[in-house]
Amino acid sequence: MIPDDQIPATLIYSPTRNLTWQALKAINESREIRGGHHDPASPFARRFHSTTGDLDKFDIIEGFEQSNFPVVSCTMALGLGQNWKRVQRVVHLGRGDPSSICQMIGRCGGDDNPGLGIMFVEKNRRTGKNKISDFPNHRAFENGYIPSDDDRMDALAITPVCLRVAFALDNMLGYIPLSNDDPNVISEKNREANNGFARCLCSNCEPESAEDLVLGLKYLSIANFKPNIVNPELDFLLPVLPLPPKLTQPRSPSHAEFKPGERFRLFDARRMALAHHNNLSADLLEKAIGGESIDGQMDFLQSRIDEYVKTERFLDYLSKINEAREQGGAKKIAAAAKKQAAMARRAEKAIQKELKAQEARRKEASRPKNKPAPTRQSARNIQKQTEAR
Repeated sequence: MIPDDQIPATLIYSPTRNLTWQALKAINESREIRGGHHDPASPFARRFHSTTGDLDKFDIIEGFEQSNFPVVSCTMALGLGQNWKRVQRVVHLGRGDPSSICQMIGRCGGDDNPGLGIMFVEKNRRTGKNKISDFPNHRAFENGYIPSDDDRMDALAITPVCLRVAFALDNMLGYIPLSNDDPNVISEKNREANNGFARCLCSNCEPESAEDLVLGLKYLSIANFKPNIVNPELDFLLPVLPLPPKLTQPRSPSHAEFKPGERFRLFDARRMALAHHNNLSADLLEKAIGGESIDGQMDFLQSRIDEYVKTERFLDYLSKINEAREQGGAKKIAAAAKKQAAMARRAEKAIQKELKAQEARRKEASRPKNKPAPTRQSARNIQKQTEAR
């Protein structure tokens, strides 16, 4: 990608203020500058229109003149009264009229430098004139036919006439010619030839060169801009992509179809190391990992285990296991003692409860068996019985 300070000075003209915003957003996204259209101090592109603040207008014009940024997305408000010699490229978006477009394109290529004018036009406009047969012939213009701005723009989009001649006749006669047999076209070409005009390189005169130039626009820089605009054939070197490698699937553990971690996990490695530490046979070692998944796996693992069991990492692992076992045994003893103490407490409570029950039964047995004291209801019955007697 070409650096910002190497991009040719460019003015992007749009007919509306909203379209200047859309154009600014599009070019920032094309250079993968996220949120660049929101940056008022962007080193790549800025925005200028009639309602821009006076201080911002001054900063943008001064910054563009001092090459602080190469691109301005603007309306016709920018350029009036300006004579910038550093402008090398002008882009026009949207609809307009050919005379205004000619004025915009004329703002590039000053000081005997070549300029590039890019116009985005509609070759197929809805309800528009999209074929040459839709227009009257050149005699209609001689008889007073005045085309509208839309007709002139439609004609500009499909005309096969040299664009330099078309703009010249539009400025002089007010119409866009659609045939090279038009007497006015022939007269204008003769005038240009007699006055020593340079060969025209527009897309109608050099269509193949224009197509190549469009494809190579993103490679144009300040250093190679002039020779590639003047010469029909591009002379800058396009980046050559390397040939694809013949080996599409590298033989690497990180790209293998069956990764080592899936064939022999860390749990299997520790399990086999412990089995080896307990002096188990080779058959038991193989059973510990579930058998060989690859031929020669056991021989390879045996040699690696002999090295692994001597490392500090494995010795630390064994010491941690022993500590865990000791802590686990102490916890079991403490749990058993706690359980025994709880059982003793429950037995003591049961004995105390039984003693209390025996004492209560003994007191109940020693109490005399007297008649119970009469209640209030029984006393009334006794009194009634006495009175009845």
